[in-house]
Order: sequence, then C-alpha cells, then structure tokens
Amino acid sequence: MSLDKSVHLSAGALVFSGNKVLAIKRLKEPFKGNWSVVGGHVEEKELPNEAAVREVKEETGLDIELIDPYIEIPVEFSEGLKRLPQPILVSLLPVKDHYHISFTYAAKAKSTEIKINNIEGLVQWIDTNNKEISPHLRLAIDTYKRVLGA
Repeated sequence: MSLDKSVHLSAGALVFSGNKVLAIKRLKEPFKGNWSVVGGHVEEKELPNEAAVREVKEETGLDIELIDPYIEIPVEFSEGLKRLPQPILVSLLPVKDHYHISFTYAAKAKSTEIKINNIEGLVQWIDTNNKEISPHLRLAIDTYKRVLGA
C-alpha cells in the first residue's frame, strides 16, 4: 500500500476508570463531534509513548502511567537498542490533506479528577457503550479488551 498524502505521527492513551473511559468530544477532524482517544501529534525529537503521556497531561491535567501489555516477554538487546512501551493499537487515520499513524497506548491514571478545560474539545469520563464513540475509540476499546483481557 502506498499513500498519496504526507504522514504525521500521533499518539494517545486509552485510560479506564471502572466501566468508564477517558475521552474527548472533538471540535475538529478527525472524528469531529464524536468521542475519541485523548491524544495529539508527536513532536520533533519525541517518542510516541512520551507524546501520549504529554498529550493526556496537557488536555486533562491527569498524570498517567502506560501499561505495556508485553512487558513480561524477555528480550535481550545489543548496546544502544532500547525497547519502547508497546501500544495496544497502531492505526492509519485519513485526515483532510494527510494521514495520521496513530499509536494508542493503554494507561492508568493516578487520579480521576480532570483539571483542565480543553480548547480541543470536551474531555470527560464516558460509558464505553456511548453511541457517539468514534470508530477509532471503539477499535481501541475492543483491542484493549482482547489484548489485556479486561
């Protein structure tokens, strides 16, 4: 598959509190008007896992810890090679004039109190059966349940 537009990297985190998931009701594309994964663009010289943590902090005020579903797999690396936390989902999202390769990580929040009014959209804990969940958030929730057995 070859792409006909440029590619941007984005990252976000799927954070649960009981049967609720942290989500943003987006004010712009992709998925404008729908509940989506909290996240954003990976900045220059930033790793996707770092971007996910930063974006959640910027958009919600929440401190999160990523959950690596494969941490128990023993791996030996040569000097200089580092194993990064594994996302639960890597997806290709078409946006108007480009694509996002989106890394979605599983995470747990150190608290559930959202502290920021976000200019990107309304952020809150929503029921996982909400009818306005974006296809990307739905895929992330379903993948999370399969991968982590939740």
